[in-house]
Amino acid sequence: MAIKVVKIVPNNFTNQSRDTREITTLIEMGCEVTIIIKEEGEEDYKGPLEPLMVRLSSRPLANRISNKLINRAYSFYLWVKEVRKQKADILSCHDYICLYIGWFSTLFQKKKPKLVYDSHEFEYESGIRKPFRKACFKYLERFIIKKCGMVMMVNDTIADEVQKLHHLKDRPEVVKNIPNYWHLDYDFIKTRKEDFRKEHGITDEEMVVLYQGGIIEGRGVEKAISAIAKINNTRLIIMGYGQPEYVQETKKLVSEKHVEDRVIFFPPVSQKELWKYTTIADIGLCTIENTWLSYYYSLPNKLFEYIQALVPVLGSDFPEIGRIVNGYKIGVTCNPDNVDSVVEGIYRLGEFIKNTDITNSLMRAKEELHWENEKKHLIEAYRKLIAKIVQ
Repeated sequence: MAIKVVKIVPNNFTNQSRDTREITTLIEMGCEVTIIIKEEGEEDYKGPLEPLMVRLSSRPLANRISNKLINRAYSFYLWVKEVRKQKADILSCHDYICLYIGWFSTLFQKKKPKLVYDSHEFEYESGIRKPFRKACFKYLERFIIKKCGMVMMVNDTIADEVQKLHHLKDRPEVVKNIPNYWHLDYDFIKTRKEDFRKEHGITDEEMVVLYQGGIIEGRGVEKAISAIAKINNTRLIIMGYGQPEYVQETKKLVSEKHVEDRVIFFPPVSQKELWKYTTIADIGLCTIENTWLSYYYSLPNKLFEYIQALVPVLGSDFPEIGRIVNGYKIGVTCNPDNVDSVVEGIYRLGEFIKNTDITNSLMRAKEELHWENEKKHLIEAYRKLIAKIVQ
């Protein structure tokens, strides 16, 4: 009989590339998967996993009761009820709130499903919390994490910090958020680069610098615009999704810096089409700022997308980003909180590209750092968990 896994996700799944890869791998392993997601009307996910989805509202009483607390409490109850109804063997939970939904659904059951905490960041330091709320979160997470059959983190630094924070006997499993291997059409890339440069009047002497991903405060977008304003012979592409208000703020900054002719905004594109855009760049920016520890310890998906596109990287001088960029010699690092350091980093990377065989370094990284390799860790982790269920 197939092992049944229920994945609990607190959003509409539209941008959940990691969850998509995880679920696809579980299906390949022969598991039966149901995904419980937040219903968000027209923004709902549309894709191949849609038939596996159960959509639940986050404000089920909104038409009758406006009170947010009452809506959340009733929504929590409905989610718990739905998860319990699924009769799963494993409950994979996207964050600690989902983990509590999963745990409550197991109460008073004779055969309890195994809980998996599949955290996508360092939750304890993800955002600004007042000391009292931070202490409450710490003990809430510690209580629930010790109920888990498996804890999974996205990199080694976060795994070590979580183990230390909660005094865990076993170190969390590590499964990085890495894209699939990109099979590049080099003739297409060459033609597309030439056409793009011609279309935008970009000379051979100019470098194309790319920021891709969420257009969100603290991700380095504003610093990138300010840096480009200080560097001649560069163009900046900003490509991704973001809140309209913040996107407008970045466009306003472009005007204030008088670089409208050197900054190009692209809308987000699908993962399937992304390589056609990423490969246009000469330099990829992974300059997330040190806003809080969750960012400082992060290992963004875009870093691996640049690697798969064979684009040299300017990265934040942080533990995980620096380990990849410097370890594989695929770029240089800088202080992302300082515009002048970003400027210097772009100059240094330009020289690094000219004077080193960076393409070979990128090729080595590309062949090693992709999901087809990384998912082996996920498969092994789930096999150990499933063995505990079937024994």
